[in-house]
Amino acid sequence: MADLEGTVYYQSKIVASGSVIVVGKDGGTHSGTIGPDGAYRITGIPIGSAKVAVSSIDPRKTQTRSRKKGDAPTKQTDTSGWFSVPSIYSDPATSPLQIDLKSGTNRWDIDLR
Repeated sequence: MADLEGTVYYQSKIVASGSVIVVGKDGGTHSGTIGPDGAYRITGIPIGSAKVAVSSIDPRKTQTRSRKKGDAPTKQTDTSGWFSVPSIYSDPATSPLQIDLKSGTNRWDIDLR
């Protein structure tokens, strides 16, 4: 098995939220969250060629809101560093990103253009 970790950039700027999706050679989907520092980590991916996608959804759209009367309001997410990435990268079927994973930890900084 392989692990994949690194930092995600778009035009050399850190992508501060979203997810990295990997489709392994077995067809299974594996994903990891992109942190505010652009870092991601995915574990347990089969060794070999894999397709990679990057999704950066507006964090305001993923917030959960209180629905019960009297509940404390939810904390607003800081979206100042968020920006979208081209949609071509968001689907493993259309993304041009690929990697050949070796056993152990693989480091790959993804710089989208």
